[in-house]
Amino acid sequence: MDLAQVESDLLLGDDSRPSSSLENDFLSACCRVDLGKALSHDIARSLLEDTAATNVQSYLSGLDDRIARHADQIEALALGASLLRGYMQVNYTGPWLAPSIYAVIPARLDGTEVLSALDSDGCTPYALVQAAVLLLTAERVLSACKVDAGLQTLARWRLRAAYAHQKLLDEPSAALHDKIYDAESVEACRVYAATQGADALASWHLELAHIHTFYSQDTLARNELRNAEQASGVILRISGAMGRRTKFQTFDTSQLVVLAVSSRKTEDDDTAVANTANGDRPKIEHLNLNDDTLLERVAFAKRDPQVRPVVEASEELPAELQSLDPGAQPPLHLVDSCVLLSDAAIFRINSAADDEIALEQMGAFVSRVLQDIGSKGDEEPALKHARDWTIDSTALLLRTRAEGHRSRTVERSVMQLQVLVDQLVDGMSEQQSFIQRADNASTRNDASVAARLRHLFALPLHSKWDLQAELADKYVGLGLVKSALEIYERLQIWERVALCHGASGRDDLAKQVIEERIAAAEPQDNLPKLWCLLGDVTKEPSHYETSWRISNERFARAQRSLGKHHFDNGRLSEAIDCYRRSLAINPLNHGAWFILGCAALSLERWSEASEAFTRCVSIDNADGESWNNLASALLQSGRDRAKDAHRALRTATSLKFESWRMWHNYALVSMDVGQIAEAVRAAKRVLAIRGSQEGHLDRDLVLAVASDLTATEPPTSTTSDNADNDDEEVTSTSAPVLRGWAKMAYDFLTKDVKPLVTRDAGMYRCLARVYMWRGGRDGDALDCEERAYRCVAGLPAETSYTDLQTVTTAAIDLVAAYENLGDRPGRFGGVLMKDWRYKAKSTLRTLKGRARAFEGTEAYTTIEQALEALKQG
Repeated sequence: MDLAQVESDLLLGDDSRPSSSLENDFLSACCRVDLGKALSHDIARSLLEDTAATNVQSYLSGLDDRIARHADQIEALALGASLLRGYMQVNYTGPWLAPSIYAVIPARLDGTEVLSALDSDGCTPYALVQAAVLLLTAERVLSACKVDAGLQTLARWRLRAAYAHQKLLDEPSAALHDKIYDAESVEACRVYAATQGADALASWHLELAHIHTFYSQDTLARNELRNAEQASGVILRISGAMGRRTKFQTFDTSQLVVLAVSSRKTEDDDTAVANTANGDRPKIEHLNLNDDTLLERVAFAKRDPQVRPVVEASEELPAELQSLDPGAQPPLHLVDSCVLLSDAAIFRINSAADDEIALEQMGAFVSRVLQDIGSKGDEEPALKHARDWTIDSTALLLRTRAEGHRSRTVERSVMQLQVLVDQLVDGMSEQQSFIQRADNASTRNDASVAARLRHLFALPLHSKWDLQAELADKYVGLGLVKSALEIYERLQIWERVALCHGASGRDDLAKQVIEERIAAAEPQDNLPKLWCLLGDVTKEPSHYETSWRISNERFARAQRSLGKHHFDNGRLSEAIDCYRRSLAINPLNHGAWFILGCAALSLERWSEASEAFTRCVSIDNADGESWNNLASALLQSGRDRAKDAHRALRTATSLKFESWRMWHNYALVSMDVGQIAEAVRAAKRVLAIRGSQEGHLDRDLVLAVASDLTATEPPTSTTSDNADNDDEEVTSTSAPVLRGWAKMAYDFLTKDVKPLVTRDAGMYRCLARVYMWRGGRDGDALDCEERAYRCVAGLPAETSYTDLQTVTTAAIDLVAAYENLGDRPGRFGGVLMKDWRYKAKSTLRTLKGRARAFEGTEAYTTIEQALEALKQG
């Protein structure tokens, strides 16, 4: 028996493989995803049956022993994979898996005890999950398999089981996170995938990308997406093409389009032919828009019937894409479709909920994948090319999200989502399912289990209850609160039940519903969570304490809620203590670390704040607010941390590009660490965001930039490079050019700051010094000195001696500037100001006349002395 081939077939799960290709019937059934045959086989019975076990823990202990003693570890691996697939079939893809199929697992195992065993770090599993014992048993079987048995895919199956377990919990679990991100296991998965061809490697990268997204590691997720694109060889670009969206549109406009082609043979090959021959062609109800204005799809323009639609900037596209018809692109390889859908899903998760550009981009990716879906007539939807059931379902699900924000498409969005929910409960009775089928559901799915599971982990995972809750959320968005309430109550999502009642102004009813649920609580109910919800509704902190007590101090949310209550009421020390207790149980909660850090900042506990925000950015490295707060804490920790703070703020501004406050902080810290070029760039960004107004200038920052600039060596021909000169008013003969940060600072002060200054004499004098330092700009320097005097000349010097002193100082500075610059060569020949003496005397005489009330004072005497000096000169 070729062990490597068996592992490859097991990972692929291809039901088109002949059952006689393996001599071992059990392994053959597992590889073909024939769960009924696999779990009823003697090998499965010998490993799973236990007549002596009295509870879950004793059963699991005995299972460990039987797996360890089993001679053929590949059979144990195959059993664990089949159990995991059974769990995923029941809760993610359908169709219903009858309990009789896995009756080999003792039915006496208590369901509540199974759920308790799946609890991790105080994170509780969803109470209405079905066949949870399959997941628990799969994890235990896979963990008991011997690492030294030469099983190359064991790490991959363990990772999948841990991720499925994590998706079942209400919060990220630190223990499962560490298990999933075990460096040795991840590397083993990568190495094995690299030996199995392009499809296997691309699928691995996609699988890892979705895990990164779940844990908010957005940068890592994007990197894995790029790796998947390279591995699969798909060539794709986002571009534009002329076309029309409405039926009555009389002219073409630019339309967003995703151009993509597969570099390998598409799936109209042997697998697709075999599936079609077996009658296993997946059929999914693909609802038409049926709108009186919008077209079903964009109609791309053509110059004539023989010419393809014109793609904008086609010369910039790869050669493979330049000849594509955007409206009739060739079918994609299945893994390439997974890449496009994953790209759309991850991009949407990382965008704001109301970001219409992101929604349009997601719609363009989905439309490209859905191009391969066609129809035969008006009744039964079909496919132009052999497709994958899970890929098509995911594409339609993403389309419902892309269309949910538009009034003309929201109806199809809701109805299509209902169809997707209905197809997951095929073959189940209302007693078996907590999901209620729509009355008009007409689609029956005959896609095989293997077809549904084949690419499941390469796409975003959505459980049955996730989809049903999403449908209820859409109802709420449409104002159908009562219909949404029915779904939430059926799914036992009590926090959303309370929100619905609160939105209806019935807080009393929200309280009543939760109290009734607590009073009638069943063993599988999450009582600590219900008590927390009651505390949220009533604002009574004692309920959080009750939740903490009855959970044996293991329910982290109770302490988080209590900490939030203390934080909102200004009891910051108590809030920090509560969050510390919560994080001791579940250290992966980003929100808890963030509020703890904010409380520590308010209490000036800088090291504690630094630790908290460091943990925040390690959990979610795309959180700009946490990076900004981390910088603040580091700055307060001491001057030796200024460079660390600068790096943190640089990351924050890249994530919060439109936040002028972060850019302003970055500018200040850049000046503090001597990064003047970065300070200038940040200051310019602040003006771009806030608008070019004098009040938006940071005076101290501008003065600091000017001070640092004029403190450097003035530019000379030996310190400059003529190639960098773009100052039209300074020629190479009048002054040398600038380069580097000095050029950035000079341009910022003279081109960005100067036009905004209107009333600040100090800023004008600062600009005058900059022009003097620059050389060759004497006229501009003198103009700034004159403007500086005008800014203060209007002060009431006649009645206020303090104002007189200010005006006198400005006048003396102006006279000095006249003396220093007036006789210098002008820009267009002659002297700069030949009548400068007359202007200086006029300025002083006018001021002397205004100051008669203060004759004999120091300021008055200074004016007289300056006038006398001019007369003698």
